[in-house]
Amino acid sequence: MKKLFVCLLSLAVCAVSTVSAAPAENVTLLGDSIATGYGLVGYSAGGSLLAEESFGSLLSRRFGGEYTNRAVDGSTTADLLSALENGEYPISGGTVIVSIGGNDLLQPMLSALQSAVLTNPAAIQAMLSGEAEPDMAQLTERYSDRIIEEIGELDLRQSILNIEKIAQIISGTADCRLYMLTVYNPFEGIAGLEKLSDFAEQKLCELNGGIKSLDGVTVVDVNAAFRGRAAELTNILSADVHPNAAGHKVIFELICAQAPQPVY
Repeated sequence: MKKLFVCLLSLAVCAVSTVSAAPAENVTLLGDSIATGYGLVGYSAGGSLLAEESFGSLLSRRFGGEYTNRAVDGSTTADLLSALENGEYPISGGTVIVSIGGNDLLQPMLSALQSAVLTNPAAIQAMLSGEAEPDMAQLTERYSDRIIEEIGELDLRQSILNIEKIAQIISGTADCRLYMLTVYNPFEGIAGLEKLSDFAEQKLCELNGGIKSLDGVTVVDVNAAFRGRAAELTNILSADVHPNAAGHKVIFELICAQAPQPVY
């Protein structure tokens, strides 16, 4: 019995040693300002570990490997695709997480809002005179119809094709696990923004459908997790569509739920 116990103990020690010796997982983030941690405490342009509450920083601590954040604020699917095609973002395997597509919708919406304001002399005069501060939330509500009218025919088919090419390039050049985040609706459930929310939902259904159809990609359905929780998980009540710390934690947990358990 004593020999059997010693033998079993030796096997257990060997098993623990084997797990401990396994390499940690490298994490690479690509995409837009959601991945950079925009707006969080410690944020700096380009994606810094100083934004400790970002989902990227949380993942880097969990996986224990090298953490590389190549996300760029304002990046669109065309921007990321061009960077990959030009070899600007070399990827050497590990876990690659991509957050992209939101700006393909939001940038046209913001441009339409700017256009609407600039064609309203009374609004411009009020701001210039200091009589009114440019509150983005109020402006968005006021000009919802104008925004929707201006970009109502926005075609996201090219964005979906770009995302498909992005996935192909990453999967074809590196031995990695590729995670693609769906795009959430930052206007959902916010009083006064119902029209914009409905419009965004229609467009995001198309965009996220393209992401979910990708082969060989693990889809992280941020849109589903954020549904009905924009006020809780984003800074939209402060006229900022980005996730807050609670939102980043949700994204982190979604990725962890689908990722293999890291070993150190």
